[in-house]
Amino acid sequence: MKTIYQHGAFEGAFLVARLNRLSQTLEEQAQALVARRGLTAPIQANASLVTIAIHGPLSLAELARRTGDPHQLAAYRVNKLIRLGLVEKGMDARDRRRFPLSLSETGRVEADILIALADDIARVYDSVSAEIGVDLNAALDAAQSSFMARPLDQRDPVIPSR
Repeated sequence: MKTIYQHGAFEGAFLVARLNRLSQTLEEQAQALVARRGLTAPIQANASLVTIAIHGPLSLAELARRTGDPHQLAAYRVNKLIRLGLVEKGMDARDRRRFPLSLSETGRVEADILIALADDIARVYDSVSAEIGVDLNAALDAAQSSFMARPLDQRDPVIPSR
């Protein structure tokens, strides 16, 4: 049976839904992959965990800048990591508004495993790129840049702009 995305005029229209579906598939598969290695961090927070490992301690604002996540999303992910005991929130003695984030011992172990897996995971994605004939990272970066330079509502005079 065809999905709505494979029918006539809708085939190219629901790009967001298709990207979401791909993202969910990759998240589920990646979560299973890291869970087999004993990791507990949610896959969506792995970039935060690794960023703190490499550049920490960091404030939440610094973490958000380094991951490219909106502040609110970075806070949501960090709070999950704190609840799991992987990240600790400190207090800056010089600036009481700043709460540096650092890794707990368990967080350091998980981050080290993720860092060690990075090359293997990159090779897997490279094999998929070769299989489908598209450099996924380059295509995603190019699409992001294109939509940032010229938003969707400016691309077709038929689509009303606000």
